[in-house]
Amino acid sequence: MNGQIQQLGELINREFDSGNYVHAEIWVAYATAGGTSRLYGALEAFIRSGHHADVHVGLNNGVTSGQAVEHMLKAGATVYGFDTGGTNLFHPKIYLLRGPVSTLVSVGSSNLTSEGLFRNFEANTITSFDPNEGADVNALNELTAVLRNLRALTTNCRVITTARLPGLFASGVLLDERATPRPQRVPAGPQPGRRFGAGRLVIPAAPPPHPDVAPVRAPGVQRQRGAAAGQAAPAAVGRGPQYFAMTLSEFDTSHRQGVPGTPEISLPEDTAAFFPPVSLQGRKYPDEYFQVLLNERRGTAKLVRYRIWHRPPGAAVGHADWRINVGHDTIDQTRNTAGDILLITRLPMGSSPEYEAWIVHPTDPEHATLLAKCSANVQTRGAGGVKQYVVY
Repeated sequence: MNGQIQQLGELINREFDSGNYVHAEIWVAYATAGGTSRLYGALEAFIRSGHHADVHVGLNNGVTSGQAVEHMLKAGATVYGFDTGGTNLFHPKIYLLRGPVSTLVSVGSSNLTSEGLFRNFEANTITSFDPNEGADVNALNELTAVLRNLRALTTNCRVITTARLPGLFASGVLLDERATPRPQRVPAGPQPGRRFGAGRLVIPAAPPPHPDVAPVRAPGVQRQRGAAAGQAAPAAVGRGPQYFAMTLSEFDTSHRQGVPGTPEISLPEDTAAFFPPVSLQGRKYPDEYFQVLLNERRGTAKLVRYRIWHRPPGAAVGHADWRINVGHDTIDQTRNTAGDILLITRLPMGSSPEYEAWIVHPTDPEHATLLAKCSANVQTRGAGGVKQYVVY
């Protein structure tokens, strides 16, 4: 925008929060849970404040998922599915926000996916219109007339209700991200087939998925019998838990760059299964190193290496203990006080790396919802203090 590289997802979230608009329209070919989970918070708040949103997505294209559509329905949007009947693709990428004194339009290449909104190189023309100025009114009328004509193709463009969602999901009209996940790939090393000696580019950071729409599951699946209200939905089949979140103590955040000590964090016993399995590999205790895509607060993401290890019962220290070394790259993003949340997600099968991480501050929009989900408490040994955590 204004000649500067910017993430469209960041812009859309900010504009939803601005109070300048009363109606939103999104027209995209592809929508996945990675994209919708990152617009969900701002969109849900926009609709809850009395405004309206229409979301149009392509169907039967092998990408748009039932989970993404469910996110938009849960936020309160009216969702339309456009099915061409197996001929040409429904392929627009338009984001339109309308208000009494300003209208914002983005037309370009960004789909409603995490990559399209936050990580890919995309090109979008973003224009602000004055809805009370003659030339701008004419231009907007031309655009909205085209969109109305698309919606008028009622054989192809139909409202998706919550009641219809399971059938579209079961028939394959909407993709199941549990069975056909959309992997993120940020390879760690040189890749075969590279040409021209291209260097590796800086990876943009992406915000965490909104805690209210995780984890990926079958749309329409009801809460398990006996589960408490607000309890997280069942995790994806065969994948186990997908989200780990835990508050950090002042002691956890103290071992920053240049401060003596190792940036290790004690883990509750029942969270260990979220991480890679450990084994004896020539070191004193069973452990495992694994790569993580760390989203930095300065707006970039980088590959880092974490180590999880276990001191088993009967070890010289006298007690069992799980620990994870997250390194200075992670700890240095904390405020050096208690209250930050370490959030780690397990990415879809086939992703490289398999994990993605954030440090969520109390001032961040996701913090309150995430903290409310951290309903389990544990008194860690030593100076780690009481932790609130959740694995789901």
